Amino acid sequence: MRSSPSLLQLAYGRLPMRKLATILLLVLLVGCAQIRQGIDAKRAYNDAKAGVLIQGVCDMSLGASLRIAPADKRAADALCGGEPLPQ
Repeated sequence: MRSSPSLLQLAYGRLPMRKLATILLLVLLVGCAQIRQGIDAKRAYNDAKAGVLIQGVCDMSLGASLRIAPADKRAADALCGGEPLPQ
């Protein structure tokens, strides 16, 4: 029965260079796939968070929307699809 090579055997060149390159390539590809999954998960989280934040702004009461600064009022109107007040 043949045992798999140890790290020391890899370091001292007992494994052919082609096999070593294949192993390193596989390790690199697995690492890249995991990073890509992390990026996609973070993007989905940020998209969901943006949706919640927009809903929070658009759920503002009428009294609060009349009391905020004019620039903020225009931004809230534009974000929530309302018509901005004439200046």
